[in-house]
Amino acid sequence: MATTEVSICNLALRAIGAKTITAIDGSDDSKEAQVCQDVYALLLDEVLEEHPWDFAKVWLALAVDATYTFIDETYEYAYDKPADWIRRSRAEDQDLQYEIRGAFIVSNTEDMELEYIFREDDPLTYPPHFIKALASRLRPVLAASIKTRFQATTLLEIYYTVDLPKAKQADARGGNPSAADALRHTTDTDSWISARS
Repeated sequence: MATTEVSICNLALRAIGAKTITAIDGSDDSKEAQVCQDVYALLLDEVLEEHPWDFAKVWLALAVDATYTFIDETYEYAYDKPADWIRRSRAEDQDLQYEIRGAFIVSNTEDMELEYIFREDDPLTYPPHFIKALASRLRPVLAASIKTRFQATTLLEIYYTVDLPKAKQADARGGNPSAADALRHTTDTDSWISARS
């Protein structure tokens, strides 16, 4: 089955004992679908911002903005910040020095090209470790909003604190955790939470 926004939401909903949904575009009027529609995009951006994910990296020649008003003489050039900008790809871009000022990127580099993390909203591009981390991030928010029988939202947050580092490690390796590792992790974490809920 192809991964979709709905399937990711349903992964989180099943984990908290809630009803699954058929859409998050307004055509499903259930409370579960409405909550997913409200929070999905925000939480997707949050997880994308956590790490320089390989699948969300892009190189772009920035467009010069001639209307920008410089407040000092530190920089010579101003560029439009891409509309799909999430974060820098790296903490330091080697010798490339720039600063983000609102909707602009200012720099002393002429004809600037930049690698950054963009708002990748096509779930078909997401590797398994990212899907799992995103679903884990959705769980406590959905549980608190839908008020399912699973009300241990603090315990649900443990999934994300465990799944996110694992996803970062898998991404850094350029691969995914083995099926055995993923199954072992899911079983161990589920058992820990079930014993305390």
